[in-house]
Amino acid sequence: MRRKLVQHGEKTLMVSLPAKWLQTQNLKKGDEVVLAPENSSITISKETLLDTVHRIKISIKLESSLHVHAVLSNAYKLGYDEIAVEYSGKAQLALIKKEVGRMIGFEIVSLTSDTCKIKSVIKSTVEEYENIKKRSWFSIKSAFDTLVADLKRGKMDNYSVILELYDNTLKFTDFCRRLINKHMFLDVKNACLEYSVLLKLLYSMPLIKETYISVKEKRVKPGNDFIDFAKKCETYFNLCYDAYHKKDPELASRIVTEWDAIDAQGNNLLKKYGISASKLLELIRLCRGFGGHIIAQHYLTEFKE
Repeated sequence: MRRKLVQHGEKTLMVSLPAKWLQTQNLKKGDEVVLAPENSSITISKETLLDTVHRIKISIKLESSLHVHAVLSNAYKLGYDEIAVEYSGKAQLALIKKEVGRMIGFEIVSLTSDTCKIKSVIKSTVEEYENIKKRSWFSIKSAFDTLVADLKRGKMDNYSVILELYDNTLKFTDFCRRLINKHMFLDVKNACLEYSVLLKLLYSMPLIKETYISVKEKRVKPGNDFIDFAKKCETYFNLCYDAYHKKDPELASRIVTEWDAIDAQGNNLLKKYGISASKLLELIRLCRGFGGHIIAQHYLTEFKE
């Protein structure tokens, strides 16, 4: 869909909005919309969509951290702003409090012996999405830096740093998915692509963590060949980072062309290093997909016959 810019005054240009979209959004003359600029594009959304408060009531059935995480984190990611929770016992409440600590901008605002209300205490905006997504990338970059540095030193004594970065990655990617679901500021195609990117980031961090653990617990004794492979994996991830954020097609192509050599190097180390090498291999195979995402999001143009 294309529109011509119309001069309005000396410095202002105007563009018309599609009538069908205005009708489906129930917008009329005088209503306000929100503009979210990003590089060469701009997103237009309804003000009311950003301000709507979504509420849900749930019940915690099990005294299980996995159960509490599944129930609360999914309500959070789906975009609910107030979550009324029924629970039983101090143990369940402790698990709820722990999970709320992972939900950016949320706090327990009221509490009784068997119920609590969890509420968003900050107004999340579309503009926060890119900032928090970059922090997700940076957490993984920092974890890679820590892993490679400790391998070179021969001392795996920064596991607490890895754990903190792991928790941050979970929080940041959950927050980004929440923004996509709550504000619906992306069309379906780009929302799917962004979700896929976030899931790759989410799945990357445990692989670094498990590699660190395997060396820390002396399941393997890394030689120079393994350290060199880890450094190349870090360089490959940094290539993905640069290609994605610079939206550079040449860097995106390198993600594909440089993969075969590093994959072959990793496969040669599998027998010697087992799970440690396999986790890093799995990580670079995840990273390879970033090249396709960059091309799909920024360099494919739809056309009609």
